[in-house]
Amino acid sequence: NDVTLINNSTTNINLSLTNNGTIRGTGSIVNGNNGVNNGTIAIDVKNNGTFINNSQVTGDFLNEGTGAKVTTNMTGLLGKVTNNGGEIHYNDGGSTISNIIGNGTIHLDSDRAVLLNHDLDANTLVLNNGTLLFGQNTDISKGGLIANGGNINIRDGKISEYNLGSVVANGKTNLAIDFDLSTLTSDSFIGTYSGKGKLNIDNIQIQGTTTKNKINVFLGDTTKISGAQLSTTDQNLPTIMTPIQKMYGKIENNYLMYSGSNSGKTSDFNPAVLAGPVAAETGGFLQQSQTLQEGFYHLNRYTKYSLKERLVAENANKYALKDTNSVPAYVRESVPETSQAFWTVPHTSFEKVNLRGGLKVNNIIYGGIYGTDTDLIAVEHGFKRVMSTFIGYNGVHQSYNGISTNQEGGTIGITGTWYKGNFFTALTASVGASAGQAHTSFGTDYFAMLTSGVANKTGYNFEFADGKFIIQPQLYTGYIFTKPFDYKNSAGVKIKSDPLNAIQVAPGIKFIGNFSKGLQAYAGIDVMMNFMGKTKYHANETKLPELSVKPYVQYGVGIQKTWGERFTGFFQTILRSGGRNGISFSAGLRWLIGKDPKKTDKL
Repeated sequence: NDVTLINNSTTNINLSLTNNGTIRGTGSIVNGNNGVNNGTIAIDVKNNGTFINNSQVTGDFLNEGTGAKVTTNMTGLLGKVTNNGGEIHYNDGGSTISNIIGNGTIHLDSDRAVLLNHDLDANTLVLNNGTLLFGQNTDISKGGLIANGGNINIRDGKISEYNLGSVVANGKTNLAIDFDLSTLTSDSFIGTYSGKGKLNIDNIQIQGTTTKNKINVFLGDTTKISGAQLSTTDQNLPTIMTPIQKMYGKIENNYLMYSGSNSGKTSDFNPAVLAGPVAAETGGFLQQSQTLQEGFYHLNRYTKYSLKERLVAENANKYALKDTNSVPAYVRESVPETSQAFWTVPHTSFEKVNLRGGLKVNNIIYGGIYGTDTDLIAVEHGFKRVMSTFIGYNGVHQSYNGISTNQEGGTIGITGTWYKGNFFTALTASVGASAGQAHTSFGTDYFAMLTSGVANKTGYNFEFADGKFIIQPQLYTGYIFTKPFDYKNSAGVKIKSDPLNAIQVAPGIKFIGNFSKGLQAYAGIDVMMNFMGKTKYHANETKLPELSVKPYVQYGVGIQKTWGERFTGFFQTILRSGGRNGISFSAGLRWLIGKDPKKTDKL
């Protein structure tokens, strides 16, 4: 039958059980009048009598006497419990043990968890089954522990030391502990040890972080119990992300070991430490490549004209053509590119860069080049030459794996271009600098780099239909040098780098159509091959993956228009695929300086 025991006054309720008598109750034991004037429920159990209750005690509880035994499935003994010489058996989980005084024994028989959040005075804790959860710095040293099995879990996110007093180990008792990477310390136990059982670490919660690339810690320091037999169980340790790389763990011979992978894959590293290498490739290298190609401004514009049109313009004030019928109707007497001029080229690209090493970077490049050309003059061996100088502004924005980076800088350069008939060649060189910011989960990193490069473009025009249609094969070759400066990132990791040296080779071909009124349309394709060009970076002493831009193909179309005798403009669109996937836009305008070119005798 259900039994409800209620004491609403300060009067004690005394239950005496003899001759193995038993009181069973599935109701409640309530001691006190709504929490006021609490009395005491005293269970005087003798001669192995048993008190069984399945509910909750909200007031004080007394269990004393030799052979006094309380078996409970209650969710907790919430009041002060005095257990003198008797036994309290917990058969159900979800219980909380608090404020138990006396010198009896507390048995944990449930296969579930019980929380101990108070010192146990002189009571001895007997762990038979289930899981014992320790509250912060709980001390059971006055009574000690008899470990017959089960689990002890002190994974609470804090590194603490627990005093178990006298430990009698009769079986294997598993331990769940915290481990702090930043201090290389763990939860620990102190006490004395006897018995033939083992304390076995089978569950470790990793917390904190480290910049080390290898950890090797003896877990024996966890059990500072004299004479204790320690063992460890193989377990699936969590992968941890340090400020440098991912660390993978294992336990061997009671050692906790963590180390990074030697695969060289970017997926094994914290994206934050790759901000420098990514900026060097997609910012420094690609932006310098863009600058070198824009440095061939005069060559790219002047070689769109047919040979006859160029000859007529070059010799307009020197010779009269004998056979005027041989000059196509679209040929102009004056081409602005024969005279000194200013020019400008704004450009932008939107792309995804597939770097060797397995990293995909969203990349935006923008900027502008501002230059001047000299007059086209005759030099030795029948060549004609133009010298150009330029300055430029450039910016880059990269994003990948939660990292956002911005770079801004400037460049200066010079180009010499030589023409002879349908043959042309040019040499350009530039040097620049940029500063960048990388926004990571640790904060903002600041870095800077110098870039420089030299490149050549050589080609030939094959003309058809009296110069109205031109096929132009060409070869671009370039060398690029990038020197990022060392810096310390916001996680405290020193990022060191060696200079980046890269060679580009790009064979290509253009198809050009000349129309009346100074209009040209063109289409082209280039295969950009990159050699060397791998980043060499270290984070502290850890070598970072070597990144480089994969080869790619670029193909596009454009139009060029000449207005009068002073202005030339163009607009073009380029698509890229392979190592770079995206689209690029550029436009330009060139305008003459000084006198009317018809009145200038330059050649």
